Amino acid sequence: MKKIDVALGLAFALLGGALGIAVLIQSGWLFFYQSFTPEIVYSACGYGFKHPGAVPPKLMAFLLRETLTFNCADIDANAALAPPGLFSLLQLYFSLVVSFIWRQSSVSYQNLWPVVGVLTGLYAAGCFVLLRQFFGQLPATVGATFLTVSPIALPIVVSFRDYSKAPFFIWAVIFLVLALRTRRLPILVAWVVAGALAIGIGCGFRADLIILLPLSVLAIIIVFDIRLLFFRLLAAIIMAAVTIASAYPILSNGKSGSYGSVIIQGMSDPFRNYLKMSSAPYSFGARYSDELVLSSIAADARSDHPNWDTDEGQPVYGVSQAITLSGASWQTFFPDFMGDFVSQAFKSASWIIGFPLLAASDALPDPGYPVMMGPPVSIFMAPIYSLFAQHWMPWLGMVGMFIFFFRLWVKSRQEALAIGVLFTALVTYPVVQFSIRHVFHLEFIWVLAMLSLLELPFTFREITRSGRSYPAVVAVIFILGFSAYLLLVQRQQDILVRQFKALLSQPRQQVAEAVGVERPVRLTVPLPTQYAGLVASSADSMTPMIASIGIQWDVRSAADRLLLTVSGAGCSGEILVSSNYTKRNDVWQPFDQQIVVSLDGSGEGTHVLIPAFYRPTQYLSDVSLDKLPQRCAVRLERMQGKTTLPSLLSAVLPPDWSSRSLHAGFGHF
Repeated sequence: MKKIDVALGLAFALLGGALGIAVLIQSGWLFFYQSFTPEIVYSACGYGFKHPGAVPPKLMAFLLRETLTFNCADIDANAALAPPGLFSLLQLYFSLVVSFIWRQSSVSYQNLWPVVGVLTGLYAAGCFVLLRQFFGQLPATVGATFLTVSPIALPIVVSFRDYSKAPFFIWAVIFLVLALRTRRLPILVAWVVAGALAIGIGCGFRADLIILLPLSVLAIIIVFDIRLLFFRLLAAIIMAAVTIASAYPILSNGKSGSYGSVIIQGMSDPFRNYLKMSSAPYSFGARYSDELVLSSIAADARSDHPNWDTDEGQPVYGVSQAITLSGASWQTFFPDFMGDFVSQAFKSASWIIGFPLLAASDALPDPGYPVMMGPPVSIFMAPIYSLFAQHWMPWLGMVGMFIFFFRLWVKSRQEALAIGVLFTALVTYPVVQFSIRHVFHLEFIWVLAMLSLLELPFTFREITRSGRSYPAVVAVIFILGFSAYLLLVQRQQDILVRQFKALLSQPRQQVAEAVGVERPVRLTVPLPTQYAGLVASSADSMTPMIASIGIQWDVRSAADRLLLTVSGAGCSGEILVSSNYTKRNDVWQPFDQQIVVSLDGSGEGTHVLIPAFYRPTQYLSDVSLDKLPQRCAVRLERMQGKTTLPSLLSAVLPPDWSSRSLHAGFGHF
């Protein structure tokens, strides 16, 4: 790099670091799940990286951010200590850095300014260096300035564990791009080792950074020149080895199969609504709820694991089988909903390419984190950013990305394909759980698209002269991708028609019934005797105390599937069906649900599938209708029989349901 580039990079590091520290000063605190990791404070106070048998009240007040400082003298030196808990080990490097800083100063959120300044500075400098790989100094400087002062990224600094992955992510991508551009083995190895360390160390701050390893390896082995193949394969092996070695202390504490619960949550209504998907007649949960998803997994798996209760984990150190089996649970029904998953992936990519519209729209509540809300210094650019929030922005972003890869194609088709595969994966993998806190670090992709549009006049002649095959390649990729998508949607339609028909044909046991009286109706659901012991048992980990422990170690749940049928000639209108739960005082995330049902008056029955959960802290006690028109009759039945559909699935199936669309469509912007 030129000296001016080095100077600009340092300037961005200073600017980014200063802004990050200013956010800390104005907010007064940071959130990094510290209530789950008292080990950090015990280590800072000289007691070793240990978990206390009981967290002192004053320390818990500090960890819950009720106070902003903590005095180590308030720790009982004679209290029992145990090995570090699981959560602290899953963010080990982050925990050790914070502990070191507090040990050198004092236990105060404001004293974390060094790590905040370094990480925000590295992110800002990384944005400039990354853009500089594809653009001249002026556009790279403009783009990096925009990213450094972004009202999207800066507020995330307060949620510091989520933010901490961003600089490692950006620099890992930089090192990968540099590796893709070299043909000399020593330099190639140097870049892949640097990238591997960025990923591996970054995993100790936020473990989901590991997704970059398979994507980077895939990009590295995309080779057109057979003479490079051996070098690239060697580089890929070295990268995998260094990444795994540097991240091993974190990866060794992970639980295989635990990803499924996160993906199932990402299919729930809040995430689909945030993506503005078109609605489907079924739902994977009306709210973003750990308890609902894990209870569903536990209920579905319980019959296959007779020793479920005794095999559950221990507080602080254990993980529930509902988490470790969640991957297998998701894989059971995932093939039936491939069309939905691809639709969400495509929509995820579109929103990232049109980032400002996603971030600035008040009509899109983020299920995971408030957007453009934070200390004043973090959102001073919000009014300007909102100017870009136009409904055509995603489409303009797509044009910009078309031009961006056109420019790469002219210079190196191999690099264009490798980076194309990488970027495609980066903008689609957030489908797992689409939220600003999970995608803010991908804002640079939108900036790349906009800078490519601005540079078009300067590169148009070169592109038209050298890149004639590119439009044809893009057209073929688009046609193949769209055709595959249509096939998946049709396959999902066929599968779900069979699945729902089989479900509706299962034996049923009547629970309650009523006839239309033009008033609210309440259908009592008696507690099944086989679940009475479970409901009366002691609470599991899914209570408010999870706020001080972090990982669900014990989830006990059973479930039935209820079928509500509303029928009758001339039975029409719109009714509100509510499933209501009886709760204990220590309930955490209530399962009460409301479903709007439209009746068409045809006389044929409209079916409503309702999950009924039975847990130590809550259980379904009744289903109510806000009204029942006079020509309507309603019947509530308990369905009997097995299905691959998860227990949490609810659905509204009108008389003509089998001819309607059974998938969540792409929607709109």
